[in-house]
Amino acid sequence: MTTAEAVGIIGELMSWIGGVVGILCLAVALLLRVAGGKRQPVQVTVVDDLEQRLVAIWTVDDRTYSQALDPSIRLSDWTVTGYVSPARPERVTFHRRSQAERIFMTLAMVMLATGVAGFIVSLVSLLF
Repeated sequence: MTTAEAVGIIGELMSWIGGVVGILCLAVALLLRVAGGKRQPVQVTVVDDLEQRLVAIWTVDDRTYSQALDPSIRLSDWTVTGYVSPARPERVTFHRRSQAERIFMTLAMVMLATGVAGFIVSLVSLLF
């Protein structure tokens, strides 16, 4: 077995593993997106309460909601854009997508890029 053949085999393995795992991660990310539903943007005002905690206040369909914020959250302004689910407008997040969806989407892109790179390596090894 020559070096070119070994590189071709490794590239082909990378393409298969990257493609299969990438497609599975992409499917999970899309299922999480469908399960989470669409989030609509709302204007959130952040205020200090009497106990020096940050509280978020927002309005959806003429109803006002509030939620105490985690002290680790750092906001750049006192009025920010938040996202709420129409099914549960009493919960606000500051990201359009959930953490799990973003992780699986990132994993899918990395694995699919690995699969494409492996495919290109396996094709290049045919030339040598």
